[in-house]
Amino acid sequence: MGELILCNRMSAAVPFYIEAASVNVYSIEELCYYIEHNLYLLGRNFMSEALCAWVEQELGMKETAGKLRGILAADGSLTEFVSVILSSSGYCVGGAPGEVVNRLREIEYKSESECAKLRADRYLENGMSAAAIREYRRLLRKWEEDPLLTGNLWHNMGTAYARLFQFGEAAACFERAYGQNRNRESLRECLLACLCLRDEERFSKTADLHEVPQEERAELKSRYGLAGNTRAERAAREEISAFGEKLSGYFENGKKQEAYRILDTWRENYRRSGGLLREELF
Repeated sequence: MGELILCNRMSAAVPFYIEAASVNVYSIEELCYYIEHNLYLLGRNFMSEALCAWVEQELGMKETAGKLRGILAADGSLTEFVSVILSSSGYCVGGAPGEVVNRLREIEYKSESECAKLRADRYLENGMSAAAIREYRRLLRKWEEDPLLTGNLWHNMGTAYARLFQFGEAAACFERAYGQNRNRESLRECLLACLCLRDEERFSKTADLHEVPQEERAELKSRYGLAGNTRAERAAREEISAFGEKLSGYFENGKKQEAYRILDTWRENYRRSGGLLREELF
């Protein structure tokens, strides 16, 4: 079922754009909903004069805006800033507002790297694959000394590339992940990415290198749809291949926004059809 949010206060004629999630909010209730569901995306840059001005001018909440500006002037904490926003609304978050504040307070005490990891994972969960890739690459430069964690970061980055249908990059990431974390799922995803590329030579070489049993290879091919060769299967593979080539062309020619628009449309259709995207490792 869907989720209804009752907005009792004024809705803004001009929305507030939250860059971290690429979303617009039109009311204090929507802002609270965003905070509750995106705690890991919140950072000091969320505390801005632009937000204070929007609360005052578009929502008519001068007192709330004054309190927020006071916290900014005193170099207060993100927790204090968010507490004022939550307490100014009648929106009922999932639990008491104090619970959300407590969760945020716990995050504030985490290290910068830990928060960056949580933020990258949330980008991935929210379908913001390009942003997730950027965060994972920054993290990999910091955590090279931890093989298990590094492997999981490579795996998650492979997942992000796969969701962008860049299967060559995805396969490379998954193989790097397996070399670090020795997680069999990373190796399986690498082989599946090779199949999505229709590169059976790469599939075979990778499987030989890591001594993948023949029965597991057959199972992976069956899962991808190479076990049979019906007209429907061939048509599906050709359609996927053509789609991937079209997207690659957009990226290579600098038309990233058009590529992302097409991806968003296909992702939404895929979800509605009950499809599942690859799981990330944490």
